[in-house]
Amino acid sequence: QFGVIGSAPSVPKKPTFDVTHPSCSNGKGSVKVTNAEAGVSYSLVGSSALTITAAGNAFDAVDPGSYQILAAGLQCKSSDSVKVNGRPFQPNKPTFTLDHPSCNRNNGWIKVSNTDANATYKLQANGADVAASDAGDFTEVPEGTYEVAAFGKVGGCSAKDSAKINAK
Repeated sequence: QFGVIGSAPSVPKKPTFDVTHPSCSNGKGSVKVTNAEAGVSYSLVGSSALTITAAGNAFDAVDPGSYQILAAGLQCKSSDSVKVNGRPFQPNKPTFTLDHPSCNRNNGWIKVSNTDANATYKLQANGADVAASDAGDFTEVPEGTYEVAAFGKVGGCSAKDSAKINAK
């Protein structure tokens, strides 16, 4: 006599997902499974033996790195690779020296002292760019209040401080 063979166990679909990478204001990312199935659990497994199990189909506060996203049914599993990029470059808040107009000069100057090769510097007034400089040197700056801003060349993160050039 032959026994009855049951049906083959179902294999979960290979996970598809959306990744939100870290931003200027948040150093963590997130991964959301977009084809979640009922009865399937999802885990994010990192290279350092880190395993994050989702409450549902979303993984929040994920450190940058490479992971396997694992879909586990009752008996079978499927997986795919996912990468959460690092945080974009965040420049330091500019520190600077400034010189005001004098008897022989109608305008002042501002020089950023903590420049970084990964940033570019802008002088802004009322939210508008007045001048830009990779070296952080701004000459012939008229009287007024300005923002001295450092912008990351990759990622667009910024840091600002205000400066005031006095009247002659």
